[in-house]
Amino acid sequence: MKLFKKIKNIIKRPRKHHLDYLAAIMGIPFVLLLFYINITNLQNRDKVKDDAPTKQEKVIIEREKLVAPSGGNQVQNQAATPVTCKKEIGPISISFPKEGQKVIENPVSFIIKHNSDEYCTVVWSYRINGSSWSEFSSNSPSVYNMPKGNIKFELRIQSTISDDEESLTRNFTYEGSGTIPVPTATSSSEFN
Repeated sequence: MKLFKKIKNIIKRPRKHHLDYLAAIMGIPFVLLLFYINITNLQNRDKVKDDAPTKQEKVIIEREKLVAPSGGNQVQNQAATPVTCKKEIGPISISFPKEGQKVIENPVSFIIKHNSDEYCTVVWSYRINGSSWSEFSSNSPSVYNMPKGNIKFELRIQSTISDDEESLTRNFTYEGSGTIPVPTATSSSEFN
């Protein structure tokens, strides 16, 4: 019985200072481990920032081809094929009308040339003599019933991949009729 009383007294006796000391000693490796992990993560994050390229030169785009099978009328998707293109807008020009040219055609069909094989897709918007801008498109514009006189054609080009933007201006003179010619019927044979 005396043994049980001694054990009971040992358990009841507060020894908190021993537990605090033991907890402090056990906590030091934990704190050091957290400190080491944080330092390592910070070093790795800085290394990833330094290794990242500052400008991506080429972009890979996957395009799906629509293919109509022979003998059928349903269109099927062909497997997407990756296409590599340069991210910049690239060389673009207005090849018709030329600068200062006199134009009489109605409509005036502008020809815009862009190397879409090597560079990523671009779209453009245009305006004539400072009017409002058209919707963006990749089609060359045709303008009907243009006013006679000096024309300022402005083209605003945007890349569909990046934030790159360019502007072109073409000045020419329109001397056309301003109306669409109506075809006239001619009699080449008589009906019986």
